[in-house]
Amino acid sequence: LDATSGDKISTENIIEKIKPFADHIHTLRLRSVAHNFPIDAIASNLPNLTKLDLKYRLPLHKSFQRFPGLKNVIELSPFLINVALKDCDINDKDLGILLDGVDCSLLHLDLSHNKITYNGVASMKALLDSSASTLVTLDVSGNKIGNEGATELGKILELNDTLMSLNLRLNNIEDEGGNDLFSSLMKNATLTKINMAANKLGTD
Repeated sequence: LDATSGDKISTENIIEKIKPFADHIHTLRLRSVAHNFPIDAIASNLPNLTKLDLKYRLPLHKSFQRFPGLKNVIELSPFLINVALKDCDINDKDLGILLDGVDCSLLHLDLSHNKITYNGVASMKALLDSSASTLVTLDVSGNKIGNEGATELGKILELNDTLMSLNLRLNNIEDEGGNDLFSSLMKNATLTKINMAANKLGTD
């Protein structure tokens, strides 16, 4: 299902449209989603949802609950393996709330072009912990992870045995953070692709 959720498209409208073939919808892609749009009300009618791709209407209102229902979708959709939240104004606090206590089987997560800093890296630990991780690809390009975040991410990934692709493009990472990251990744046996383009790394 590919739709734009604007003022003229209500939750009820979308649910009515998907009911006849809900069992056959595996991807939910919504653009221009309002800050208070109840995404879980839609997803709960899609029992075989495997991919969720959202783009929120910016700027988000700071006085309202951000991303209502999104955590429920991630937690309660039994077949959900792919989540894309590109350019959604997600900050460290948002990420902590979304991922706190989440027990899921995500394989692909796109958090590119948000506002995640080194403080947000700690929130990813549960998804990347070697004992519980299922994640295969992680895209956090276009954020503000920096040296401290790169160092911490390296430590988390030392023993991870699932992640195969990591995109850290455009994250203000300098030589210090890059060296720490790669030193840690020497202990990782599964990561085969890493994108570090457009950072502040030297040529040596």
